[in-house]
Amino acid sequence: MHGCCERKKYLSESFNSGEHIIIGDGNTNINYLPVVLHFSDGDKESNKVKFTLENGIQVTFGQIIALAGDIFATLNPISDGIDLADKQNRFIEAFNTLNKSTGNTYGSATFEVPNILKIMNNEIDMINNSISNNTLPSDNYILKGHANDIAYNMATGGGNQMVKNVLDGTSLSVFSLLPQGRYLQIAGVNWDHFSQGGNAWNAYFAGHTLAMTTAANAGLTNNIPLLNSAYVIEAFACHFLTDMFASGHIRVPRKELQYGTGTSSWYWDVTLAGIMSSAMHGEDNKTGLKVANNACYNKYSNVPCEIWTAYGDNYFSDPSNKENREMINKTLQVSVNEIWKSFVDKKPVISTVYDYIQNYDLTQIIPGTENNKEDMIIGGNMSYFGYCKPNSCENELGPEWHMTGTTNKGCYYGNKNICSRNTTNPVPMYRYDKINNKLWKRSKNNTMVTIDSQIASLNI
Repeated sequence: MHGCCERKKYLSESFNSGEHIIIGDGNTNINYLPVVLHFSDGDKESNKVKFTLENGIQVTFGQIIALAGDIFATLNPISDGIDLADKQNRFIEAFNTLNKSTGNTYGSATFEVPNILKIMNNEIDMINNSISNNTLPSDNYILKGHANDIAYNMATGGGNQMVKNVLDGTSLSVFSLLPQGRYLQIAGVNWDHFSQGGNAWNAYFAGHTLAMTTAANAGLTNNIPLLNSAYVIEAFACHFLTDMFASGHIRVPRKELQYGTGTSSWYWDVTLAGIMSSAMHGEDNKTGLKVANNACYNKYSNVPCEIWTAYGDNYFSDPSNKENREMINKTLQVSVNEIWKSFVDKKPVISTVYDYIQNYDLTQIIPGTENNKEDMIIGGNMSYFGYCKPNSCENELGPEWHMTGTTNKGCYYGNKNICSRNTTNPVPMYRYDKINNKLWKRSKNNTMVTIDSQIASLNI
């Protein structure tokens, strides 16, 4: 990030915590099954198994998924590790903020977790009440506003004062909270939860490989407590796995927006990064994305190619997200099964999970839709660009901020030259010209065009 800029933290972006519990432990009200855990004495549903952490906390598989990453983590993103070993070390540090913490820099898990789980259970009650009353859970999330964010910030040492960070010279702003608890601090570096750059995958896989290795070691001596530890590690890792299925996490270039580059005349402001992340994230969660799993692009895969529509945070329990829920449940079970198989085989197995997650490469086209650009998979290489039909921009699939004006609505296709990205000199697609107080974006012909009015119209 340009040296002039102070890092700021913004409200969290992830499947909501109650949604994460449901992802792991199931919810009969939406016919969503719990994960099945395998043991020597038989299979058990995840919501009926309590794991005891090293600090004495007792939690279910789904509760660990919910507590991981968003609530308990360090400020050193796992995906920033230089290699797998470094990522695994970062994962262990993050994991131990929940597993071992009894009072340190990252808070006291033994004190915090009971209160945090009450907040999460209230969220689940809200979801179930919505279903009972034939209303959409997503509508009730909207009505609650930032209530959950405030509650989690306060539960992790922060306050409830809402503040608006305004981008100089514009009407654009993003909300934060003061004082900033650990919850908000983690949100400021939360690209482990986003697919772009392989960040969420790398965070998940660091933990998943640790869990498989732990299970394999347990299998060598039939050490059941060590197998339980493997499942606990796996649950923490699965937070990042499940985040990859939230539509608002698929194509938002979270880290790239955080660390823009600048020159003497250009200024990259992290308030702008927060605005753009929130706008992209919120709109993709609501409108959904058409996605295909990685098996569709791997002719050697034994995993079936599957295409579906994904919705994101707040929308997990909505009827529109049914097929995405099914894909999450299937993939999560595959991941957990690999822990058990590593235990049985007494060695880590070769994982197939990657073929089950959605492909986020902007340049790929969903199989069977090569002549219908509006059905192209979206995500990947600086995916600020939406897709549209070849001869019309009226049905652009991406959000409104993809458009460059009234006369040229800009049909963008994932061309790396258009994106103006390379490994040695990355150029952000959005910039803020401090001298002229203008927001700009790189257009179809690789020039910069102003987009103040279009971004402001989102009423962020």
